[in-house]
Amino acid sequence: MAPFNTHEHKALAARDDGDAGMKFYEALVIIVPSIIALFLVCVLIVPPAQDWVRRRRERRQFDATFEHQPGAVELDTVDHWLRTAHNASTNAPTLSIEQLQERRRQEQLRERRRQEQLRERRRQELRQWAHEQEEHRRREFKKWAHRTRLHHARREQLQQEHRRRMFEPQPVRRRQEPLPALQPSSPSPTTSSESSRSGTASPRRSGKSFAAHGRTYADFAEHDAQSLPEFPARVKDKGTVGRRHSFDF
Repeated sequence: MAPFNTHEHKALAARDDGDAGMKFYEALVIIVPSIIALFLVCVLIVPPAQDWVRRRRERRQFDATFEHQPGAVELDTVDHWLRTAHNASTNAPTLSIEQLQERRRQEQLRERRRQEQLRERRRQELRQWAHEQEEHRRREFKKWAHRTRLHHARREQLQQEHRRRMFEPQPVRRRQEPLPALQPSSPSPTTSSESSRSGTASPRRSGKSFAAHGRTYADFAEHDAQSLPEFPARVKDKGTVGRRHSFDF
């Protein structure tokens, strides 16, 4: 007799356990879908089938009940019988099947006309709303275009004014009344050094050199200052600091 192998025994036991687990999972995979399918059949198929069987049974009973009547029994006829019984119980006038059918057609026609009137009213409201929206957009566009034109016109005017102040010479501002002509006088016997020491003005500062033209040196200096164009003030140029510049907008 071969000795007992513990490792082989454990391997065989593990294999048997694995086979049992696989069989359990295979059974589970088969049983669960079957249960779900049976539940769906009971919920989705059985009630409609029962309803169909019940209606078929009622139809057969209805046909068996009215077999003695001549011809096929229609629902309008049954409705007429029911209405007749109701009218007899309430002392109301009895209507024929044709009258009932005509009344039903009139009711359907009135309902169709009412629905058509509602749809037409809705279309008119939508057209009116679209027209109002279009008018509002047109008015807003006109306002925007007017504001844009005013803005561009004002901007062009400012640019032209800026160019005129920057690049065009200023007009010479002359006096209204002409200056009186100065008569030439004989030069003073004192020299310039003596006059400077004595406190009297030199011939150039007193304007005697321009006497032949009828203007003094101060007049020509004022004329030159007025005829010069106005440029922006520069910090490094001490002569133009404080003078009003043109682009002040």
